[in-house]
Amino acid sequence: MKALLSEYKKKEEVLNFLRKHSLGILVTNDAAAGTAITPLYFYTGDDFTIYFLTKDKTRKFQNILRFSHTSLCTYSEEEKTVIEVDGTAQPLNDTIMLLQVIEWFELIVKSRNTDSVFSPPISQLDAGNYVGCTLKPKKITFRKFATERAEEPKEYIFNF
Repeated sequence: MKALLSEYKKKEEVLNFLRKHSLGILVTNDAAAGTAITPLYFYTGDDFTIYFLTKDKTRKFQNILRFSHTSLCTYSEEEKTVIEVDGTAQPLNDTIMLLQVIEWFELIVKSRNTDSVFSPPISQLDAGNYVGCTLKPKKITFRKFATERAEEPKEYIFNF
């Protein structure tokens, strides 16, 4: 029971970090188109599914259509913590879920808004129509590096 509770607390720590740090770097690959490394905003569902918006003519989206293996990384310099998510990305075909992703995206953008006008990078690209995508994790690696001598670094690896 104690091990189960410990595992739950670790997953909760990872989920909270992902929800707090909703800007990451997405990496997609395709032999023909090459690698696309793209910063983007994302939302993490309760089951660790990553949701994000892009446009249908971007290289990352075209890569996802051809080769679904995708990785996402997010980092906090202040917290000395990094998370890597490796999994399978695909277009989101559920209209109701897509509306939810758009709502999450708008909330994330609003939370980053300052007094100046802010427009997320994807909205500034002339790259077709918006599409929602999911990244279903196969593996999540969480690393929290020590900030003091007495502190031990943490590393959790979850396979899905």
